[in-house]
Amino acid sequence: MLGQHREEESRKIKEKDVEKIIVQKEKHKHDLNKKEKNLRMKINKKASQMKHVASTQIMDEVKQKKEKNTSNSKNIITAYNNNNIGRGDGHLTTLSIILPCGFEHEYFYPTIRSIYEATPSHVLHEIVVVDDASMPPLRPIFDKKNHTYGDIANKVKFVRLDDAVGLIGAKHQGALASSGDIL
Repeated sequence: MLGQHREEESRKIKEKDVEKIIVQKEKHKHDLNKKEKNLRMKINKKASQMKHVASTQIMDEVKQKKEKNTSNSKNIITAYNNNNIGRGDGHLTTLSIILPCGFEHEYFYPTIRSIYEATPSHVLHEIVVVDDASMPPLRPIFDKKNHTYGDIANKVKFVRLDDAVGLIGAKHQGALASSGDIL
């Protein structure tokens, strides 16, 4: 009887220990979830701050270029309106069109053709298509559709971005890749 009583007490102690361990594990799990949630919030806040900084930097670059080229921008409009583009006499001579495309599978090729057909060939230096992480990529679609318009391919340059950067980021990447006098 005494042995049975000790076994009963031992079993109760073990059950209490197991309950304590379960409670501790649940508390630990709750604490981890809370820490994970806090960490995610911090990461999201930091990512948001980094995006803001990046977009601010891009806007500052654009603003600096605008300030630097204020007189040039007036000349661009004047040159285009007076048909001075392409004269080859020191005026602005070539045009780079930047076409940012994010999942524009239906529209990018007709847009390229329209630009190509509407712009004098001696003026159109290039059409820079910025593929902003489209899936599937746009280049193979262009190659497939363009088999009848081979001369367009000589004027089209593709910039493929593996990670989407949005409209402004895609325009910025296109500007960096372009080589015409006027963007």
